[in-house]
Amino acid sequence: MSITQDSTTLAANGQHGLITAIGPHEVPIAVGRWFGVEGESHIVGSRYGRDLVCDVTFSGYATRAALQTALDLMSSYNGALTGTVTQSISGDSTTFNECTFLGFEAARPAFYDGSGVHDWVMFGRLRWRQRRPNS
Repeated sequence: MSITQDSTTLAANGQHGLITAIGPHEVPIAVGRWFGVEGESHIVGSRYGRDLVCDVTFSGYATRAALQTALDLMSSYNGALTGTVTQSISGDSTTFNECTFLGFEAARPAFYDGSGVHDWVMFGRLRWRQRRPNS
């Protein structure tokens, strides 16, 4: 189970769900209305970008500092990764072309798992912006 972009592995020490589009590709629409004319006119352009997200859990960090180091590394990728995102799960791969990595968004503060199984844990989302539809 992995997510890679521009030869960089994201969520290497984490578990993740599927990369999911938040809504369809955006479509520019110009709306025209004229006095005395019923209805409106639409001029529709080509589809363009959309947001992609993936829920992720970072765990297994022995110290809070180790978790923070991993999050700082993830933050260094913000805006720097701009190519194809590939998600592989059990031999099945999905690609999303022309994506800019926007970063990791924490869902809640980090915590220490007292069971001794997961050590330091943080839940959140990886975020991308896909510039145009896959061709």
